[in-house]
Amino acid sequence: MTKVIEKTRRLDDPLATLREPQDKPQGRWRIDMTFKGGGQSFKGVAFIDFDGADRIISQRVEMTISRIGVLSGGQMPVDVEGLVNGPDLTLDIYILDAPFRHNGFKAAAQQTPDGSAYEGRYTMECVNPDTCDCDGMEGPFLMSRTEGR
Repeated sequence: MTKVIEKTRRLDDPLATLREPQDKPQGRWRIDMTFKGGGQSFKGVAFIDFDGADRIISQRVEMTISRIGVLSGGQMPVDVEGLVNGPDLTLDIYILDAPFRHNGFKAAAQQTPDGSAYEGRYTMECVNPDTCDCDGMEGPFLMSRTEGR
């Protein structure tokens, strides 16, 4: 008598999903900051793509910087590095072509109850403490959802 031996099905590769790009719902988020420089006030606006989940954020984007009261402004590359952990957001924003590029803006924010924004404050250490004698900068920080879920 002959026995038929059936091959067992090959188990799926548990790492296969990691190798395939995952389609995650992205959202467009707007970063708004107001800061001072050279005795003038400026507004900085940048957009990042972010899916809203707990994760590390690391993107190079363009920030439009305009003097408050002036309609147009220029764009500067910025590195946006940070972490979302539950309702907490921490971001470091480095303006790459500025004299203070090594002193990033450090933002800490909390998610709003409806999940549409993160509100908080940013700080930046003094760029020239030996000659300036200021305490650096601080101001309001807002990152709000503009598109997506």
